[in-house]
Parts: sequence; C-alpha cells; structure tokens
Amino acid sequence: MTEDAKGNKTDGIAMFQRMIEMKLDKEKKRGNEMGKVFEDYFSELQTDMVEICMEYVEDRAEKIYIYCSFEGVVQSCNFFYKVNGKVVKKSRLNDVIVDGQEEYDVAANSLNADYSYDIIYSNDKDKMAEDVLEEWYESEKSKEE
Repeated sequence: MTEDAKGNKTDGIAMFQRMIEMKLDKEKKRGNEMGKVFEDYFSELQTDMVEICMEYVEDRAEKIYIYCSFEGVVQSCNFFYKVNGKVVKKSRLNDVIVDGQEEYDVAANSLNADYSYDIIYSNDKDKMAEDVLEEWYESEKSKEE
C-alpha cells in the first residue's frame, strides 16, 4: 500500500484509476488549448503509469507489465513485474528483492506497447479483465529461465 497526495492509503490499481480520472477531468476543463491530440495525452498517461510502477518497486524491476482495459462499463488496470529474472505479482515482490539490490537504469529501457480496440472479455460471460491479466502473467512466468 502507498499513500496518495492527500495521505490516503491506496493500492496500485486504485491509484492508476484515480490518476487517469483526474488527468481526464483536468483535460476536459482545459480543452485542447495546446493543440494536443489523444495520442499525446495517452503517452503522458503511459509515462505516469510506468513511473508509478517503478516507484512501487523502488526502481528495482527489470520489466513492468501493465494491463489496462475499458470495455463497456468495466475499467481495469493492474500490473506485475520481472525482478531478478523472476516474474512476480506485486504481492510477491518481497520474495524476489534482495537487500542492498541496486536500482536498474530505467532510462536505458524501452517501452513495448500493444494496443487493441477489439472486445477481449466483455462478450464472454465467464471471462473478466482479471482473467486476461492472469493469462498474460502465466504466459510470461512460463518463459522464466
């Protein structure tokens, strides 16, 4: 758990959702005064999400996997990491972080992003956004050395 700017305890998912809602509300009030387009705003949100995830793991992740979706009325956002060669959920970070571990040079890393406008889970009565994230997590976990 971390704290937001007002000192409220929050988890990463709630933090992402609140951050996106605040940014969108702010931009709605300002309008498109600076000539920004959707991609500009979206890029800023991506950067914010990566920074928050790195802060959460104290800059010790090799990779961050972030999943966000908005289908119908369902908004979902969650993340997991690769730390010390192990793919882990945020609740298991203490299992892989070593005391005294150095920070990674995040600036040297690149961003791979896959976007889809297709319906992924909302047309399936048994599948939820969390299932999509879990499938991705299991897929990445199976690639561990």
